[in-house]
Amino acid sequence: MPEPDELDRAFARLSDRAATAREAVRRWQQYQITAELAATERRITPLIAAHDQQRYPRLEFLDPYFLATTGRPRLLTALLATALRYTDAEAGNVQLAGPDGLRIFTQHGFASPFLEFFAVVGDTGSACASALTNARPVNIPDVTRSVLFDDRTREVLRDAHVRAVRSIPLPDPTTGAVLGVLSVHHHRKDGLAAVDARMLAVLARATGRALRWNTLTGNGFRGG
Repeated sequence: MPEPDELDRAFARLSDRAATAREAVRRWQQYQITAELAATERRITPLIAAHDQQRYPRLEFLDPYFLATTGRPRLLTALLATALRYTDAEAGNVQLAGPDGLRIFTQHGFASPFLEFFAVVGDTGSACASALTNARPVNIPDVTRSVLFDDRTREVLRDAHVRAVRSIPLPDPTTGAVLGVLSVHHHRKDGLAAVDARMLAVLARATGRALRWNTLTGNGFRGG
């Protein structure tokens, strides 16, 4: 029968081996976590251009992790809030493109008459329709003088106190198709003249990439 000292040494060796095995497992798990984080970072980095982040460091919207993990409702609400904040526009909306045209997904500052009139927008007759059709930003400094609108549309805009509007397409980064349109509205003629158009374009491109990412990964369309 082993002596007590031998048993103590045997138990000590077993304990050391168990500790070594646990440490090996811990290191392997940490390696897997580190590798997964690195792979995720490589995948989401293209969601935003580095020079855009450097140019607009205060825009939390441009965080790649936010773009990759945020659901569509929260993403588009944050897009509109960011655009309104940095343009001082009183109202705005984000529309998504569908088979029948543009439908308002989220909005701020509008009452029922405006929302009902622009519930579904085709390919003509408004700034957002032009942005959708031509896949280019549209700037209307004075809606009362723009030939883009007919009399009824101008009346609806006037009743909503809209004098200036800028509409920016949300492009699919792969196909170039317009996924939707961001529009900001100002109550004063030329109220959007000093707006940083490049910033709005950066926001729009980032949103297009995020929408494409969510479509490919299935991430983000469950709310949030």
